[in-house]
Amino acid sequence: MTSQSRLIAVSDVSLDYGSPEIAALTDALSGHYGTRGLLLEPDETDRPPSAPRDTRHFDVRRLGSGLPSQTLSWRRDFLWRARQIIEAEKPDILFVCGGAVFPVLAALKHRPAQVIYFAYEQIADLAEPDQRAHTAMLADCDLVITPSPRRLIRDCETVSAWPRRVTGIVNSADVAYPEPITALPSGERNGRFFWCGALHRTRTFADWFLSDALSPFRIDLFGRISDPDPDPLRAGIEERDHLHHHGLVPADALNRARAESAFSLIWWNPENSFGHYHLASNRFFTSVCAGVPPIVGPHPQCVAYARRHDCAIVMDDWTLDALTRAMQQAADLYGSSAYDALVQRCLDAREDIGWAVQRDQVLSALRAMEDRS
Repeated sequence: MTSQSRLIAVSDVSLDYGSPEIAALTDALSGHYGTRGLLLEPDETDRPPSAPRDTRHFDVRRLGSGLPSQTLSWRRDFLWRARQIIEAEKPDILFVCGGAVFPVLAALKHRPAQVIYFAYEQIADLAEPDQRAHTAMLADCDLVITPSPRRLIRDCETVSAWPRRVTGIVNSADVAYPEPITALPSGERNGRFFWCGALHRTRTFADWFLSDALSPFRIDLFGRISDPDPDPLRAGIEERDHLHHHGLVPADALNRARAESAFSLIWWNPENSFGHYHLASNRFFTSVCAGVPPIVGPHPQCVAYARRHDCAIVMDDWTLDALTRAMQQAADLYGSSAYDALVQRCLDAREDIGWAVQRDQVLSALRAMEDRS
């Protein structure tokens, strides 16, 4: 690569509304190659553009569409528009983020010198045409970045294709990136429980929050109600004094709210997919890095890191009874010297799971790849 190298990243989600590793990795890659990167993102009508941040090494271009958001035709239109820009710009480096946009590689007339793929979604869960795209083109990627090598092996077996090089990271970039994750002393917390994520009866067991069993615990809910029948869930939340639904808030406000909380609540239905069962979410790692101990479902990757650093309360199973017991254990712990020690162990874990460590892992893989070329 030269000092004039051009980098284009393609994302399937609007900046600051999820998967913050996309912005963090695009920033790191742009800095590594000494270029001002360009991130192409979909213009999701219910997600206003994020405010520009001067500290980033890349620009953002939203690609609009007159089609309904998140439909198949809308996604195909986005891929077509992104492919047109890639063909016109002829970047030296193409960074593809997510399986839903992986087919943008199909039929490219100009093959960039390096193709880097962030496989943060489970390939085996994609639609059949997207899986076929992986079968055809996964082996052509110069580097695949994965949050779970174990899951990637399963995915490669599914699509019968294997990448040239792989590096693993954990998803610990924060939605407030490039601003640092806020961490407050344990004595400056509000005693409340923090939930950040979609509220859906099936996918995230949102009905649990409406149970009388959780009424002793004050809970702040951040995120959209994505349930297909949202009104009863919204009404139920509004009726309960121990719940406060904040909806979608700016990243800096979310960063502050998490830091002020006593504990973070993290789980999802393990039957959604193998990835939902196995993988630790971004929220787990960012909560630990903020010194806000997670109460987490027994997802294997969460359990592994919780045991390694003794930094979380792990539920016995994915049931309301297990959650109630874990929250009571947390409430009994709060305000004690044992709670202070738990917070400190979370902060110490940043030496292992912090974003700077993950970024350096990717850059090290790139340097090794370049040394061999």
